Amino acid sequence: MSSPQATPLGEIVTVIVGNLAKYSCLETFSIHKSIICGHSPFFEAACSERWQQTGKQPIELPDDPVIFGYFVQWLYTGKFEVSGIHGDQLKSFNGESGLDDEMELTCDALQRVYYLGDRLQVADLKDHVVSKIASLWGDQYEVNAYSISANNIRSIYENTIPESKLRKLIVDLWAQYLHLDAVDEEVSNALVPAFLWDLARAVDRHYFGVLLGDYPRHPTDRICSYHEHGEGEHCA
Repeated sequence: MSSPQATPLGEIVTVIVGNLAKYSCLETFSIHKSIICGHSPFFEAACSERWQQTGKQPIELPDDPVIFGYFVQWLYTGKFEVSGIHGDQLKSFNGESGLDDEMELTCDALQRVYYLGDRLQVADLKDHVVSKIASLWGDQYEVNAYSISANNIRSIYENTIPESKLRKLIVDLWAQYLHLDAVDEEVSNALVPAFLWDLARAVDRHYFGVLLGDYPRHPTDRICSYHEHGEGEHCA
């Protein structure tokens, strides 16, 4: 393979993404080294190590090329869109394909971008995803948190650490809207115990605040508290 070419933005990093057994494809991305390494400590370390030891060989990742493509969109534009994605374009972690519900599919795609940001150590990407998930509700408070399905929640709890800001957002959204008669036996059985415990504590804080006359702000009105930017930093 020929060496990456230099451009006005500097050298190009070649990243080969995919897993033939899981996604049935491999996709090659050419990304400016200064851009990807400036956002991702993972790539900064990978490029330094490979540049020194293997003579500028491509970096290979086993991730879903569709999800990595969203990351590349975000790198160059500061945003990405998941509209137009269909069930056969995304594979779940257990290898099954297809999701019937559009909201569940949208959340699934956004969650996967978040997990990728976690692995690649891109906190700004994770903050962007959290904001996008919150924006699914925006000012439409009548749209309830149960649109985040039990499948979505199980995936979040399987792929994030307890301190995850994404976990906190999902828990707080459910606590905001919780009506026990809306959570049927099938849903409650599908929810993971760790989520139910977090939810119980969030509901306790929520209603204790109401009793004291301190009504909690809606999660979408305090989205900055779910971001990972440094202490003392605030959203623009």
